[in-house]
Amino acid sequence: QYGNPRYQRGELWLLNKIYAAVAGQYEINPLLNAGGAIIINPSDYSLLLMPNLNWSAADNLALSAGLLLGIGQRPDGITPRSEFGLVPNSLFAHGSYYF
Repeated sequence: QYGNPRYQRGELWLLNKIYAAVAGQYEINPLLNAGGAIIINPSDYSLLLMPNLNWSAADNLALSAGLLLGIGQRPDGITPRSEFGLVPNSLFAHGSYYF
């Protein structure tokens, strides 16, 4: 399945039968929260790290930013060597305005 182009682009994952995960959120102050999650594939020692920062900018405005970091052995040419090593590192930002 690693050879499937959708896995190589990071669109699909979950090739293993057993995963470990942990997630959490911490209130830095009433308007700012930091959090994240880690998903681990123990069969190939790769993990997906997902930190984020959330800010309540106003009563009706929320802003978020975070990362998706795939950590594991990177592909050797076209041969994949770990599941989360295939995931491209990504930065994201999100805003919500309520009215």
